[in-house]
Amino acid sequence: MKKLIYLLVLCLFVFTGCNFNQPKTTYHIKNDEELVKIMENFSVEKSEADVNAITDYLTESDILSTYNVKAPIQGFYIGILKENPDLFKAQAKRNITPTVQSILEVSKEFSSDMELILSGEQTYYPEGAAFLDMLWGYYYCTGDYRVIKLLCSIKDKDIDKTIRAAARWSLEAHKQKFPDKIKGCY
Repeated sequence: MKKLIYLLVLCLFVFTGCNFNQPKTTYHIKNDEELVKIMENFSVEKSEADVNAITDYLTESDILSTYNVKAPIQGFYIGILKENPDLFKAQAKRNITPTVQSILEVSKEFSSDMELILSGEQTYYPEGAAFLDMLWGYYYCTGDYRVIKLLCSIKDKDIDKTIRAAARWSLEAHKQKFPDKIKGCY
């Protein structure tokens, strides 16, 4: 009887592809589109498993080298740090690449500035559109309406016309995703 149980367990490992020598990936994100979808919906779900999946996906995919997505991801992690500092710290302890580590470090450095900017205590108008992308990443994580208000004010400020145009385009691009939030801008 013991031999039969041993044989069944052995067959189970063989047929399920169990391999103790290979590290198991824990993320459930299969492609870049799923990454974006999970990030955009995070403020509703607020799943720790999703944060872990995002970190794992960033570590194991090449999205950070093929697309310019660092700014929204930094904004997203700034939101994680604000809402759940322990979860943020746990991400840094995961088996991550130096690029992901760098994103976490920049997010940590900029987190206090983000709060000052959104509260109005610090006036900042971006020199490039990357800051606008960072704001959206923060919004995806937190759902903080102050992001929308800031983007609305940037689009109408007497500042660089390229930045104003980028803010307008950014709001237009998100209008269908967040219609109730953005309708106040127009």
